[in-house]
Amino acid sequence: MSLLSTIGCIALAFALLRTLQFLYSTLSPGNLPRYRHHGSYAFVTGSTNGIGKALAFALAERGFNIILHGRNPTKLDATKKELQARFPQTKLETVLADACTADPAEIADRIAHLPVSVLINNAGVGTFDGAMLYLNAASQKQVDAMMSTNMRFPTLLTRAMIPRLAQPALVVNLTSVASITAPPSFAVYGSTKTFINALTAGVRREVAVQGMDITVQTLQVGSVTTTVSMATLGFLSPTPDVYARSVLDRIGGRQNLVMGYPWHWVLYAPANILPARAMEFLLHTIIENRKKAGGRTNSNKTR
Repeated sequence: MSLLSTIGCIALAFALLRTLQFLYSTLSPGNLPRYRHHGSYAFVTGSTNGIGKALAFALAERGFNIILHGRNPTKLDATKKELQARFPQTKLETVLADACTADPAEIADRIAHLPVSVLINNAGVGTFDGAMLYLNAASQKQVDAMMSTNMRFPTLLTRAMIPRLAQPALVVNLTSVASITAPPSFAVYGSTKTFINALTAGVRREVAVQGMDITVQTLQVGSVTTTVSMATLGFLSPTPDVYARSVLDRIGGRQNLVMGYPWHWVLYAPANILPARAMEFLLHTIIENRKKAGGRTNSNKTR
């Protein structure tokens, strides 16, 4: 066999392996009921809008008591009232805290009396104050805020919650396709999600060697139609409610990485299989469409 043929076979085997991995993460069933104990709570950070809010409502629908978290007291109170009206039997607690500046250890102390069996680290920011900026166009304060919200907060909250979780327990960390190939305007965001991938893998191994019955998973989030995402990808962009129900059908199983919505493999498979140049072109096209739909850029001004 020639060298070229050997390289071709290796490349084909690699692509096949990646495809099987994606099929496993997409089609494998979840096991959420395993973590629903008598009176147990699910703590969803960033749960006053978008995906986080939808996950909180879907978890209440599945029989969990809920801890809501947000930084806006008006939105937090409104979300609590809305959830209580829909699920009057659900016990609710709220945590008012800005993920950028809050002390996660203090938050864990505040809810220490509650049997929390599910922690979903959803809180995060994907843009700089609503704008899609290049790194050199963002201010130091904006970059620091994104890093603190997306990395510091979930890391320290997970650290504080691990000893307190009611086992068997489930920890789910949300990540993004930007962690694989960060498109323009998402260099910092993509880097924070790459960190989350590594954190999740490391914590998964640490709780295992300590004999803890805690499942730690990465949830790969694709395009979801929210005011934050400005998604415009049609059937590839489910509503938060549709997405949340799909996620709950898939988390809690044996897989380390969970594809929450089956059609999102269309977005993730190219990131792992296509040549880098082709993937960059595809992402550039998607980002430009998102900018036209409402994003803003500023590549010339440094603040």
